[in-house]
Amino acid sequence: MLDVPEARTRAGAGQHLRPARLLGPALLVVLLLAFPFIASSFWLTVAVFCAIAASGALSLNLLVGYAGQVSVGHAFFLGVGAYVGAYGGQHGWSFPVIVLAAVGLPALVGLLVGPVALRLRELYLAITTLGLVYVGQWIVVAFDGVTGGVSGTPTTDLDVFGFDLGTSAYALGLPMTRDVRYYFAALALAALIGFAIYNLSRSRPGRAMMAVRDRQVAASVAGVDVTRYKLAAFTVSSGMAGATGLLYGSYLGYLVPESFSLELSITYLAMIIIGGFGSVLGSVLGAVLITALPQVLSYLAEYSTFLATDNRADHVAVLLYGTALVLFLLFEPEGLAGIWRRAARRVTRRGSEQPEGSTR
Repeated sequence: MLDVPEARTRAGAGQHLRPARLLGPALLVVLLLAFPFIASSFWLTVAVFCAIAASGALSLNLLVGYAGQVSVGHAFFLGVGAYVGAYGGQHGWSFPVIVLAAVGLPALVGLLVGPVALRLRELYLAITTLGLVYVGQWIVVAFDGVTGGVSGTPTTDLDVFGFDLGTSAYALGLPMTRDVRYYFAALALAALIGFAIYNLSRSRPGRAMMAVRDRQVAASVAGVDVTRYKLAAFTVSSGMAGATGLLYGSYLGYLVPESFSLELSITYLAMIIIGGFGSVLGSVLGAVLITALPQVLSYLAEYSTFLATDNRADHVAVLLYGTALVLFLLFEPEGLAGIWRRAARRVTRRGSEQPEGSTR
C-alpha cells in the first residue's frame, strides 16, 4: 500500500499530466481544421480520400473487430450506397431521402445477410460475403438502365440542407472550394461514425457484442442473445458503409463497376488489420496509411527515376503494405493502435514517476 506522501506525489503528477493529455487532441483538431487552407490541392485530395477511407474502415471494424464476423464483401455495401446516391441525385431526390435510401438499403441487405452469420463462422463466412461483391458486379451490369452498366454513371454533388458541396465560395475570407467542402464533410462523417462506435463499445450492447466475438457459446450461456447481436452488427455496419459509399461516389463524380471490386474489399480489410482490430484509432491510422502510401510514393516518383519507371511507385506501394500485413499479423496483432497505446503508456509512466517538486 502507498504511504501518504507517495500517494500525494502520484496524484499531483496525474493532475499535472491532464493538461498535457488535452494538449495533443487540441493541437490535432487545430491542425485538421487548418489543413485544407495550407495544403496544396494534391495533398488536400489525398486527405479527402483518407477521411472517406477512415469511415469505411470504421464501419468494417465494427463488424470484424468488435463483433468478430469476418467479411470480405464490404465493397458491395459501399457500392450500394454510391449507386443509390447517384440515382437519387439524377432524379432530384432531397438530401434526407438520398441519405435514408443510401443508408437504409445497405442496412436492409446486411440484415438479410446476417442470418448467414448464425450458421457460418470465420473462413466460411468470409467466402460467403465474398460472393456479395460478384453479385453486386452482376447487378450493375444487368440493370444498366439504372446503373449505367459497364459504361458507368455520373454522380451529383451532395446538397446538405442548402450547403452545396460542389460549389466554390469564400467564408470568413477563406476559400471554400469543392475539395475543402468535401474534406470537412468526410471529416464530419468519420468523426460521427468513430464517436458512435467508441460509445457503443463502452455500452452494454457493445460489451455483449464483444462477448459474442470472444466466446460465443459462453456468451449464449450467460444470457446474451447471439442472434440479435450478430444481426445488429451486420445491419449497423452495412448502413455505415452505405453512408461512406454515398460520400465516396459523390466525390468521385463518376461510378464504374470496377470502383467497387474485390480489391476495394481487401484494401479495407488490410486497413483494419494494420490499424488494429476493435480499435477506433487503429481504423483511422490504418486507413490513412493504406490510402496515403501510394499517393506519397507517386509524389516521390517525380524526384526518383526508379519509382517513375514502369509505374514502380504503384508496385512498391503494394509490396510495402503487403509486407506490412504479414509483419503485423505475425508480430503485432494489435496493429498500429497497439503500438500507439504502448508508447502513450510509457510517456504517462515516465511523467508519473517524476520526483516530487520536479518542474519538468
